[in-house]
Amino acid sequence: MKSRPDPALDIRSVHEAGHAIAAVRNRVGFSYVSIERLFPGTGGHIMVTFPRHDGTLKSVERLLVVLYAGASAADYR
Repeated sequence: MKSRPDPALDIRSVHEAGHAIAAVRNRVGFSYVSIERLFPGTGGHIMVTFPRHDGTLKSVERLLVVLYAGASAADYR
């Protein structure tokens, strides 16, 4: 009997990949991305290295793009 793919796992993969792609694109460092549940109620996580605040909104904008990219990628899917 073949097992069916888990749609929730697929969504988590896309969601976390969205964070990672945005981080690379915006030059925000991260140490790893995982789709394993770290906390109850979560579907995965990305360990972001917070960018140094350089006195402009640019560093905050880059971080926000990375944080919102996961939901955007999952919605796009």
